Amino acid sequence: MGERYKGVFVEWIEEYSQFWQRCNWYTFHVIELELENDEVMGGVEFTVIVLGLGLRVRWNHTETEAAADIKRQVGEITEEG
Repeated sequence: MGERYKGVFVEWIEEYSQFWQRCNWYTFHVIELELENDEVMGGVEFTVIVLGLGLRVRWNHTETEAAADIKRQVGEITEEG
């Protein structure tokens, strides 16, 4: 697989569109601040949400054995499909 694992990744969070869908539950954050040290996957993640809008920034600094195993599994699945 040529996809990179290490690096900085940014994800936009928007929680309003869920209200126009039929869901089993709805989650809305007025304020959320979260910092996670993910030792198993070799990353650090920061999430901030205010009134349903926010960002998640993740820095994968190390490709651990667990991360490499997941990449191998994804590669096997995509080759079969």
